[in-house]
Amino acid sequence: MITITPPLPLADIDPTSAHLPTNHARGHLSPSPVVFRLDERGGVIVAVALEAAAFDDGNPVTVTLQDVQILILAHGEAHAFTGSLDLSDTHGDTLTVTVRDGRATARWS
Repeated sequence: MITITPPLPLADIDPTSAHLPTNHARGHLSPSPVVFRLDERGGVIVAVALEAAAFDDGNPVTVTLQDVQILILAHGEAHAFTGSLDLSDTHGDTLTVTVRDGRATARWS
């Protein structure tokens, strides 16, 4: 899991973002392999982490590094992203995306 510190208010996230879990329902066109983990803190909904999204038709993990870096660029001025995330593709390979010091890297295993 990639944590977000301090948590990112839901109000600061574009409601059409492909990274919101609610936008992964059937009929939405822009699934992402990474979604925000939402939580309620003090009566406010916030994003506390990034986690792998569940897909019915396989996991397009090849865009994961790009998606994570886009989120860091969009919100990294006021929020630190740290940690790593493992995603498996449909062939059984695992992509590990690690965020450290505001930069995302990836490796296959």
